[in-house]
Amino acid sequence: MSDSLRKRESQLRRRSRRKVVLLVIISVVVLGGLGYIFIGSEFGFLKMRKLQEENSALEKEVGTLKDENLQLRKDLEDEEARLERVEKLAREGLGLSEPDEIIFRFVQPPSDEESTE
Repeated sequence: MSDSLRKRESQLRRRSRRKVVLLVIISVVVLGGLGYIFIGSEFGFLKMRKLQEENSALEKEVGTLKDENLQLRKDLEDEEARLERVEKLAREGLGLSEPDEIIFRFVQPPSDEESTE
């Protein structure tokens, strides 16, 4: 082999190595950037996973609060029914009334049979 042929092969190898090194560097940079975008950025997988967990926790809390709200409404209805029964007993049994009410009591006149006896 001649010197010029060896030089030519050496130059081709260097160019080829440079291309490979450049291609590797570009690939690493591109893959690193894409990895950051899909995993670590504001819109990445980790952020999305965290938001899904927060959403699940909030949905569970909403369910708990709905159940509690339903129970409180039932308790309120029960209390209102109890108060209505107490009011009915007070009105009918004890003759009580509201402050602005007037109670009229109608007495049956004695019948003829009762008066003759």
